[in-house]
Amino acid sequence: PVLLLCDLNANPVENKKGYAPLCYNAITDEKGLAYKSAHVLANGQEPSYTTYKLRQHGTDKHVLDYIFIKDGQWNVTQLLSIPTPSDKDQSSLIPNWHYPSDHFSIFAQLTWK
Repeated sequence: PVLLLCDLNANPVENKKGYAPLCYNAITDEKGLAYKSAHVLANGQEPSYTTYKLRQHGTDKHVLDYIFIKDGQWNVTQLLSIPTPSDKDQSSLIPNWHYPSDHFSIFAQLTWK
């Protein structure tokens, strides 16, 4: 079995600027590298975001961080919940004094089938 844990700095879907998810697609394509996302295996989709930050134009919310699994029969038994910042309370956006990273931590507990 192989685990690929990464910050791709790329969305799993086409972004607002029209850039295709080339990296995500290359990793998850069944005819390519054929990795499976732990979030997709557990929830049927990626999380809503793994980074949610304040920029000059407003807030940016993206999925950039991933846990990919290949070669093996895995059960995803637990995922770490991502906090829910508020657009109305910009002190809850990241990074901030309580959470210094600009990406939320992700975690998956896996068990072998």
